[in-house]
Amino acid sequence: MSTVPLVEFAFRLADVGDAGAIRAILNQAYTDSWTKRGLLVRAATQNENETRLQIADRSVYVLLHKGQIAGTVRVQRKELRNEVVAYVTHLARRQGSAELNIGQRLMTEAEGIARSFGASLVTLDTAQEIDGLIAFYRALGYESTGRFVHTSTAFWSLWFEKKV
Repeated sequence: MSTVPLVEFAFRLADVGDAGAIRAILNQAYTDSWTKRGLLVRAATQNENETRLQIADRSVYVLLHKGQIAGTVRVQRKELRNEVVAYVTHLARRQGSAELNIGQRLMTEAEGIARSFGASLVTLDTAQEIDGLIAFYRALGYESTGRFVHTSTAFWSLWFEKKV
């Protein structure tokens, strides 16, 4: 397996100029992994205005590869049971970039952001039907803590947590 030098990557907070690229990456990634399985999820059809609103709350980040957006992640600070936690969502990578380990790089950065705002726990959820994502999160040390039904979309999701 070849490795890609870290100098080719940069991670930063997204800005409004990134909205179009982020929207395109989200739409493609969530259409490929969710919608094609019959799972309706907002990120598959998220528009640029919705993306700008998320960017405005300073919770959206991008990973650049050779100056181009290769992936994105949203990390939100939440209070859960009197504890500061990070909720990770909208994790997506540019199509054709699997060999660059974009998802793993994004999750490593997301965990660092969580620690920076005092979180000791990172939480996320994913559809029960997407075995590849479940295996990905488990390989990163996340443990499934339960499941729930998305009321607006009627599919089962699994909660995952990891202490950071």
